[in-house]
Amino acid sequence: MQHFLDVDARRACEVVADLIASRVRQFEHIVATELPGLFDELDLDNASRAILEGYVEGLEDWMAGILAWHRATTRYQEARLRPSPPSTAARLLSGPLGLGTAAARVAALFGPAPDRARNPAFTWRAV
Repeated sequence: MQHFLDVDARRACEVVADLIASRVRQFEHIVATELPGLFDELDLDNASRAILEGYVEGLEDWMAGILAWHRATTRYQEARLRPSPPSTAARLLSGPLGLGTAAARVAALFGPAPDRARNPAFTWRAV
């Protein structure tokens, strides 16, 4: 939202909060005023009304659960959002992929190659 509206983080949070509050109010209005009218308009029997009311209760529970999850989760904490060093798997997958390319990724497991020109231990010798 911040990038989409080109606003600072605080304003983006306010916009998102207003949008969520507006959607909740819309849902509550539909449940309180439009759904009973729809029941009557469609002349639904008590069993059908109970099924739809149960569905609405499920949606209310789902919305409450989402709110509780967002309040309790650590998923979006700043420390967890900072990038960490790439994993071994990420390093392995960063090179060429496909049949016959595995050897091209082996060096990624061991870090940078040694400087053979400076270290005589890494020179080739005839056996």
